[in-house]
Amino acid sequence: MDLSRDTDDDLRMRLAQIDKEISNAEWRLSNRKEEREGIEKELVRRAEEARIALLPPVNRSARALASGEPESAVPDYRDINPATGMQKEYIVLTKEERERDFVRPLRDAYRHLKCWYDNDGSEGPKVGT
Repeated sequence: MDLSRDTDDDLRMRLAQIDKEISNAEWRLSNRKEEREGIEKELVRRAEEARIALLPPVNRSARALASGEPESAVPDYRDINPATGMQKEYIVLTKEERERDFVRPLRDAYRHLKCWYDNDGSEGPKVGT
């Protein structure tokens, strides 16, 4: 289903019609629920795309290390620290670029699908639950 050619108003009208049909004959319209979810996702995607389009562009060449030092200050930043198993440093946008605007949400929690354990960073995953 390609919704890219429909206008937002067309999609909203389709949502309203689908809601009416679901309330009248929900047991016969289970396949329309998937279509409705697709339309809702498309509207959310478009809204986010429109929000991001209004933001000023990010200068991706303005890079620094996570410590705040310039990239050239630590030429071996990609080397692995044997104590942590992680790189010595990581490249990020400069502080000025990060402060310009919030672009995408940071995921600070997840739900482990196998055991449905919510991990918000406060404790490790519960194995075997």
